[in-house]
Amino acid sequence: MRKIIGKTKKRLISSILSVTMIFSLMSTSMAYAVQANDSKQTAYKVDISGKDKLENVEDIFRQTIGESRKNSSVSVDENVPKAEDKVTFIVEVEEPSAKELCGDDNLENASKDTGINSRVLNSQEKYIKSILTMDKNAEITNRYTLVFNGFSVETQFKYKSELEKIHGIKKVSLSKTYYRSVKNAVETGQISEVMKSYGYNGEGMVISVIDSGVDVGHKDMVLSQGTKVKLTKEAVDKIKSNQKNKRGKFYSKKVPFAYNYVDKNDEIIDTIKDSIEYAHGMHVAGIVAANCQSEDDINNNRGVKGVAPESQILAMKIFSNNPDKAGADEGDIIAAIEDSIAYGADVINMSFCMSAGFQDPEDGQQKAIKAATEQGIVVVAAAGNAYSSIYPKEDLSVVDTGTVGSPALASETIQVASIENSMKAAHLMDVVSLKDSTKIAIPYVYSDFNPDMLKSSYEIVYCGLGKASDFDGKDVYGKIALIKRGENEFKDKKLNAQAKGAVGTIIFNKDGDEEYVENLSTDKTVKIPTAFIKNSDGVKLKELAESGLRVQFTGKGTFVRNLDGNNMSIFSSWGPTPNLELKPDITGIGGKVWSTINHDSYKSMSGTSMASPYTAGISALILQHLEKLNIEFKSGTEKVKYVKTMLMNTADIQKEASKNQPYSPRLQGAGLVNIKNALSNKSLLTWQGKASASLKLINNNQPILLKLYNGDSKDVTYNINVKSNEANINFSKAKLLNDENKNILAESSGEIFEDVIGQPVPLTGGNITVPAGKTVLIQGNISFTSNVKPNSFVEGFISFIPNAIADDGDKACEISIPFMGFYGDWGSLPIIDKPIYEEGSVFKHTSLYTVDNSGFIAKTYPLGGDDIGQINPQYFSINPDDKKSKDDVMPQFSLLRNAKKLVIDVTDSNGKVIKTIEDKENVRKEVPMEQQISAKVNFDWMWNGKIYDKNLGEKVSVDEGQYYVNIRATADFNGAEEQVLTLPLKIDKTVPAVSAQVIDMKDSKCTLEIDARDLGTVDSGIEHFVFMVNGNKYVDSNGKSVFKLEKQENGKYKMDLTVPKGEEHTIYVGVTDYADNMKAVQVKASSSDVKPGDKPNENPDEPNINPDVYIDKNRNIVVEHLTKVDKIANGQDVVYKIAVTNKGDKPQKVTLICGIYDMENRLEDLATVEKIVQPGKKAYLTVSVKVPDKGDYKMKAFVWDAISGDKTYPLGKMRVASTK
Repeated sequence: MRKIIGKTKKRLISSILSVTMIFSLMSTSMAYAVQANDSKQTAYKVDISGKDKLENVEDIFRQTIGESRKNSSVSVDENVPKAEDKVTFIVEVEEPSAKELCGDDNLENASKDTGINSRVLNSQEKYIKSILTMDKNAEITNRYTLVFNGFSVETQFKYKSELEKIHGIKKVSLSKTYYRSVKNAVETGQISEVMKSYGYNGEGMVISVIDSGVDVGHKDMVLSQGTKVKLTKEAVDKIKSNQKNKRGKFYSKKVPFAYNYVDKNDEIIDTIKDSIEYAHGMHVAGIVAANCQSEDDINNNRGVKGVAPESQILAMKIFSNNPDKAGADEGDIIAAIEDSIAYGADVINMSFCMSAGFQDPEDGQQKAIKAATEQGIVVVAAAGNAYSSIYPKEDLSVVDTGTVGSPALASETIQVASIENSMKAAHLMDVVSLKDSTKIAIPYVYSDFNPDMLKSSYEIVYCGLGKASDFDGKDVYGKIALIKRGENEFKDKKLNAQAKGAVGTIIFNKDGDEEYVENLSTDKTVKIPTAFIKNSDGVKLKELAESGLRVQFTGKGTFVRNLDGNNMSIFSSWGPTPNLELKPDITGIGGKVWSTINHDSYKSMSGTSMASPYTAGISALILQHLEKLNIEFKSGTEKVKYVKTMLMNTADIQKEASKNQPYSPRLQGAGLVNIKNALSNKSLLTWQGKASASLKLINNNQPILLKLYNGDSKDVTYNINVKSNEANINFSKAKLLNDENKNILAESSGEIFEDVIGQPVPLTGGNITVPAGKTVLIQGNISFTSNVKPNSFVEGFISFIPNAIADDGDKACEISIPFMGFYGDWGSLPIIDKPIYEEGSVFKHTSLYTVDNSGFIAKTYPLGGDDIGQINPQYFSINPDDKKSKDDVMPQFSLLRNAKKLVIDVTDSNGKVIKTIEDKENVRKEVPMEQQISAKVNFDWMWNGKIYDKNLGEKVSVDEGQYYVNIRATADFNGAEEQVLTLPLKIDKTVPAVSAQVIDMKDSKCTLEIDARDLGTVDSGIEHFVFMVNGNKYVDSNGKSVFKLEKQENGKYKMDLTVPKGEEHTIYVGVTDYADNMKAVQVKASSSDVKPGDKPNENPDEPNINPDVYIDKNRNIVVEHLTKVDKIANGQDVVYKIAVTNKGDKPQKVTLICGIYDMENRLEDLATVEKIVQPGKKAYLTVSVKVPDKGDYKMKAFVWDAISGDKTYPLGKMRVASTK
């Protein structure tokens, strides 16, 4: 039944009929032109094959491109938790802790009060019940009662937001993971002399070693006969009986309490022998308190005497014996600190850290440290082994290079840097010449096993570099192979010798290198010992071996010179803190330290991990001294500050020999700890109550105020000396303080000299006399030297050198204070590294990437090009609607500084935020020495191009267009403003329009001309070309299979292929844009010659493109027919869809018309839709029209850009489909 058309549509129908006639004429002429062209060039047919076949070809092409990208990918083991990952959260609740409930503020007493502890634990039950309801598999791993009220819970990461919503929960934080900061030290620090002069040996002191465990049965883990102890078995059992968490037990007088907090058991010895950090905790415990009873063993390096040998050790194990669980969990550390308080520790040592940490008083661990110091416990911790944040690069544009780690960043701790030991422990071998019986003793260090396990004498055979071929013709069976360092790995040298029957190896250093190297690469299959000697000794043995040589390993110990001795360790982490506080505080001996390891063994290790227990042991001796002096302190905090100030004031400022000037205080703190000076000194020097001056932002001629207390019974005259390359300080006035202002340890800020009450004290020529028992306030003015430039540190040391001799002939001790300020704008220094494509990028990682999750390990590929050196942000593009294309984006960037706050979002072309990817606090900078790559790689930051649609209630893909990914970061400094890096991103869902034809073919050379264009709303650009010839992937003579072609003057691309001779060829051409949208076409070619003058149309205004795409150059309109209908069916609703892109600068009205006609072209039904398309935008138009149930009909669809009166402006050919 024919429908009656209303009058309102008559004029439109008339226009449609006119357009139908126009398109009929156009179609005829176009067909004729193609046919004519083909009649001249019958050998060059362009044939676009069926859809399925081309899709298969496109998949092959995509695989080829993917393979070529491997070199530009970054493979990473993601360490950022995913939603389903099990993690540990530290949960703090609103109810009061034991500290807040305890009236006398003594946490050690509070820990013994079962009533208070039960009250705190009971207050946690409702929260735990809620969590277990939320996740029945959640596990409460620790309960905290003393320093704050809370617990740690192991659950899935996705529950974090739910935890935060529980009423009464104050704070939820992801538990951080910490890592271990990997002889003659006692003599270097004059500790033996102190033991003799003062009698201090740690007796009565308890030192908590929070680390990887202790071998309680080690022969050096003992107390001497008659030593008085603080913790007896009875005392430990009583404390434990009052604890709700009845963990740990008494082990020995030396180790009265220990527990494995991470594995939740009593296995407190480190069992992971394959780890390079094996027995780390035992090494630390040995430095602080080993007590070998045999002088002969000590002299032969078979025993160790620690810094405080008669002190007791609390062995708090926080590193797991499970090899799959790396690092220490923050929750376990807090539990260990709480128990250290409960069991009466005097000192806590923490030889682990997270590099580039934050000073955060709200951090759970830093709260625990503060609570410990409030009880008078000295907390000592490692600065870290992270060098500087750009090491090994040298880039002066990066100013904030600090990497000092937490928890030692807490202001209450003593953070310790490392200096190299002057000597290193070694052993002796006796070598005897068979020629003349000459006997020489040669020092060695060993790897894997100590050669003294070999009890006989053995012949030495020189075996070159220890390669397999070097053993040819050599008889080393039952002998020692002498091998030179170089070319092949140490483990291969050992294994090659072992394979030939050698019982051991002696490896000597390369030419000119006199260093002894302990840590040689090895393999679990190595079963023979290796001795390592310096080069000159090796050369000597090589010469002697020619006439016969035997060796015997005596087991005797010795010391050899450390070539880096007395230099700051190169690995020691630099300060300052992110918020411009001066750290580290002090330096200890941490390089080449000989100490205990498990099972009565010993080893040399290096790290701030070794420097920290050295300082912790000294702190115990200082506390022993204070007990003897019977000094009363107002609080535990004051006691700890007194110890810290004593150590820092009397430290020896270390000089860099090559420059004859002090190392920066940002590296050494106050200097190398000196126990003798600390014990003999009677004066204290502070700035705002602290033993270092963190001046923060400073300007020229800025005043600095210091307080100096003379605790001697006599007046002392000091000369003030300033050591600095950046500043001169003129100290010009001083006041004698009255009693209410004289507390030298009281923290203060903003003091003005004139406002402080006191009597003037003469200060002339840099000399000042401080009366006995009095405190003076001294003012100096800092003037910059010519070395100071904007955005640079101004730092150094202020020393007070006594020049008066006391009546008893003893000279007062020299004391000093380090200072540091920053001239410039600390808050505005760059946080985010420049993008990879900009000059001045430090790490060359910052950019937008796409993620490939198809393999076992996720890989990221940069957008905007495959070659890292040619990345162009103009081409950053993805297509979220096509899984075969680049369908996601992920920012990957490097932080040059810590970010107190980090936000990542996506904005549209109008600057509106449409997606927030990340919003978090306390994001650490890059530390190259600890990272696989120096960049943030977080797959949670991957965006799939979708946003939530409130109307639909689901996520939908955003439209084609220009977007921006913004990385916003704020420095950890008061008043710092947000810094933003914006990276452009195109959403491109349109495949390129492609055509190709052969323009020349001679012998084996086939030249293609390819017309490839990106016709989407946004032009992401043409990127790759790939080819297939006769079913084979095309690879050129250089092995190249993916090509980037230069655009020719006519706007097209040209490619020369090498093809087999004398055949007809089927060539597929694949083209991608920068979003990886792929289009493939087929070209048929044979060996016929091209007639002279025959050239395809080179007019770029008449492109030979996909017939489903129409370009109107005059009106700057692109029409894509998205519906391909060849046949219609009776009763069917025909849905027809197009996409229209307006590439002009004015709005364009576009109309889509779809009509149903009978076979005599009479209109049966009509549907229209029109839209105004804005400049630079893409719009989609869809109509639906129904085919009658019976009869033969045609569907005609065509597009106009406007309807004005009787005039029409058609855009492209009419599309026709019929029921026949």
